[in-house]
Parts: sequence; C-alpha cells; structure tokens
Amino acid sequence: MIDALIAIGVLGFGCIGIFLMVYLANHQNEKEIPNLNENFLNIYISKIQNGSKLTIGKDNFTIIIKVGQHFSWFQKKMWKFLLGIKVEDYSEED
Repeated sequence: MIDALIAIGVLGFGCIGIFLMVYLANHQNEKEIPNLNENFLNIYISKIQNGSKLTIGKDNFTIIIKVGQHFSWFQKKMWKFLLGIKVEDYSEED
C-alpha cells in the first residue's frame, strides 16, 4: 500500500513539474502577468518535427510526450530500465 502511495505521489510531482516547465517556457517573454483566476489556462506548445517520443504507462493510461531531443541507445535503455519510460525516435514524416 505504501509503494502505491509513493508511486502516485511521484507521478503527481512529475505531472506538476512538466506542466510548470511548459507553462514557464511559454510565458517567460511576456510582459504582462497571466491571470490565474480564469477558469482555464491555455498552453501553447511549439510543433516538434524531429525528436523523440516518450511513452509513459500502458493501455488506457498512457501519456505521450514529444521532445525535440534525440537519445542514444544507452539513454533509451536507461530511461526504460530505471523509470519505465519507453523512448522512440519521432519525425513528422512517419
């Protein structure tokens, strides 16, 4: 039971971290402070043509993240072995 709670906590912190990275990357050049009292928040992500696709989870509970970085075969094995994240090469032509 403790292991499940730890896993849920780590996943939650990871999701919050990813959200904050995307949010701060998209709003660092804006002069006005965004209004956080709105009901929703728009996130604008630049289009990635070539990079890697990170797949977290299986079946119905899957998160796919596309990043603009290529990983070596060793990095791909370590991501899979240590974190359980599948890394594949991605290009828009595929």
